[in-house]
Amino acid sequence: MATIVFAFCLGAAAVVAQLELLREYLSLTGGNEVAVGLTLCAWLAAGGLGSLAASRLRRPSWLAAALSFAALAAAYLFGLWLTWGGRALLGAAPGEVVGWLRGFAFAFAAAGPAAFFAGATFALVAAAAGKARVVYVAEAAGSCVAGLLFITILYRWFSPLTVGVLVFACAAGAASAAVARPRGARVGAAVALLLTLAAACGVAAFRAPLLERWFFSRSFPGEKVLDYRNSPYGAVVAVKRADQYSLYENGLLVASYPDRLAAEETAQPAMLLRPEARRVVLFGGGLTGALAEFAKFPDVQEVIYIELDAALVEAAAATFYPGVDALPGVTFVAGDGRLWARRAASRGERADVVVVAMPTPVSAQVNRYFTVEFFEDVRRLLTPGGLMAFSAPGAANYYPPDLAEFLSSNRRTAAAAFPHVAYLPGERFTFLASDAPIDASAGAYVRALRRYDIQNNYLTETYFRYALTVDRVDAAAGATSLAADVNTDLKPKALYYGRGGWASRVGGGGRRVLTAARGLRLWYIIAFAAALAAPWFIWRRRLAGRPAVALAVAAQGFVEISLEVLIIFGFQVMYGSAYLELALIVGAFMAGLAAGGLLPRPAEAGTYPQRLIDIMAFAAMVALAVPPALHLLSRWPAAPAVILHVVFGALAFAAGLCGGAQFVVALRAWGERGAGVLYGTDMLGGAAGAVVTAVILVPALGIGKAAMAVVALAAAVMAALAAAPRAAEGR
Repeated sequence: MATIVFAFCLGAAAVVAQLELLREYLSLTGGNEVAVGLTLCAWLAAGGLGSLAASRLRRPSWLAAALSFAALAAAYLFGLWLTWGGRALLGAAPGEVVGWLRGFAFAFAAAGPAAFFAGATFALVAAAAGKARVVYVAEAAGSCVAGLLFITILYRWFSPLTVGVLVFACAAGAASAAVARPRGARVGAAVALLLTLAAACGVAAFRAPLLERWFFSRSFPGEKVLDYRNSPYGAVVAVKRADQYSLYENGLLVASYPDRLAAEETAQPAMLLRPEARRVVLFGGGLTGALAEFAKFPDVQEVIYIELDAALVEAAAATFYPGVDALPGVTFVAGDGRLWARRAASRGERADVVVVAMPTPVSAQVNRYFTVEFFEDVRRLLTPGGLMAFSAPGAANYYPPDLAEFLSSNRRTAAAAFPHVAYLPGERFTFLASDAPIDASAGAYVRALRRYDIQNNYLTETYFRYALTVDRVDAAAGATSLAADVNTDLKPKALYYGRGGWASRVGGGGRRVLTAARGLRLWYIIAFAAALAAPWFIWRRRLAGRPAVALAVAAQGFVEISLEVLIIFGFQVMYGSAYLELALIVGAFMAGLAAGGLLPRPAEAGTYPQRLIDIMAFAAMVALAVPPALHLLSRWPAAPAVILHVVFGALAFAAGLCGGAQFVVALRAWGERGAGVLYGTDMLGGAAGAVVTAVILVPALGIGKAAMAVVALAAAVMAALAAAPRAAEGR
């Protein structure tokens, strides 16, 4: 029982540390899926190294395990401190996106120590107890329970520091009580637990908010933090410098107030071409003052302002924009804009102008507003002759190749949904789309300004005449006419192009990685997988036995974490809230690990290769199921939340089930003493799967082909394992 309690507490503490550090790291790095992949890679790599290092100890003991557990708690608090002060340490200004190389190094520094001690503690407990399977299942069960608690209670009501203090006080105390052997020691451990818990509650209740505000202010030097709150979509921060207010989400600047230029650029390009519009829909962008711009047009009767994250509007209303959610003539809608657009169109609602004021799609969450599926929903929502406008980064004169590809992809995507597409070039490049011809000449803008006596500070007659000179229009035409790919939900090419431009600006080697991945084809992956399997056919006897098992363990780790990343991507693409659902997906994955660990082990050690082949075949089937599941859900946009949780939870559970079953089989082949090595090998394989899938496969190939690449790897490993029995029989 002591072993089960200790391992359960270890799993709970480790997953909470992982989720909290990941959540805070996303706030530092911009909240995109590359950051998720890099953080998972750092966590798994460090955990694998910790398990491998601890497995080399000659005399593992419960004392060593308890000390490693305590080091895990301290490392978590160190990671929080490091993450909150990350911008100052990296020399990054507030709102600046951190480059990939610096981001990965920082993720390893912040999450690595906690992961290292989590992996080491597992290996030490498994060796000290001599019950590796029991430890594995109990740890996975603790991770599952903690993940579900995180999504339902912890993230909603408690701050990261409070969670850390409470969870680790309970976990460490319970683990100490479990491993205390004499009865008197158990009583002493229980008393120590109660005292520690009381002290932790006191710190959490009275000092944690003060400590957090002090630590968190380090991320915004020179600015006063006015408001900080967590939501299902990210961490929202409102700050003030002099008379200027700024609103950040996941470390990215969402709005500055007042910002007349941004406000005019959001509303005026579309409204001046459809000044008689009566009903306007605005997706995002309303916190810069853009809502007031629509009031300049007397025919406007209603503006529907849709913001995915209500916490943004709440933070703005509490600090610099009181009453923004109750402005006259403005209907505020908090929720998924894509779902709203599809439901509104099906209800027969119509709008004359739709403005999509979303940031550059460097995350799958934002990319959802730049796909052909969304544009088709907007077309059904518009009245005949209605106009849609959306923006992208532009240039004054010269368009670099990566920017030109991005703009061309946007134009081709809009043209796939609308017969007429025009644009207003500039450093903020505005696309205009309609089912009717669009006169986007300087004369059309000037006539509207004069007719309605629009007094703008920036978008004046001079501005439009300058922006629409012949040379600028020709340069923009060249920059939007490249043969770029259309952006879709399941093949998010704008995500690739957007990240390419982002990586070029922030540096860190990301652009070189994306450039190298650009020419990636699925058959390259298949050829690589075949080459990977070839040595097992050439040197069958030499590589049979433990090397074959090690290959299966590492490959299974790669496949299962790749599946987890694909599931996270899929949820983000479809519903845009993986920030919250991450805990559910991780919890379901861990439940699968626990269930897999309970499956019967092979009766004879010699039968393990076929069992490993069967498990890998099941993992390939799960990978094959991901694309059609996403496709079916995309055809059912109004699916109840319980259906979404069941589908994505089932996929994550199945991915984890493969990992748990494979560990039990591998343990039968290696023996109890090999638990730490197998656990570490599995995590190192998972680290490779996380970074390769998030950084290369999905942006370059899309979700469907990325899943096929995972299947190809699984098939190669099955082929290699098929040689192992024959080699063993020939001995």
